[in-house]
Parts: sequence; structure tokens; C-alpha cells
Amino acid sequence: MENFSSILSIIKNITFRNIIDILIVAYILYKVFMLIRETRAEQLIKGLILI
Repeated sequence: MENFSSILSIIKNITFRNIIDILIVAYILYKVFMLIRETRAEQLIKGLILI
């Protein structure tokens, strides 16, 4: 129950600026993944992950 109340307090402290920051970072990561997906870099990254 203590964990639930701490999660609620974190959610209450989220501001509009935090949401904008999260959206910007998510968009940048999405664009990077889409750029990598269409190139040979995708194969290279998959290989590095396996190692």
C-alpha cells in the first residue's frame, strides 16, 4: 500500500513541462529507430546486441 501512495504522489507532481520533455525524447528516439531500421546499421546493431 505504501508503494501505491508513493506512485500517486509522483503522478501528482508531473507537470506540463515533464510531459513535453517525455514527448520530445520519445519522438527523437522514434526517428532514430526509423532511420536505423531502413539501413544496414540495423544489421550491425542486431549483431552488437547478440554479442
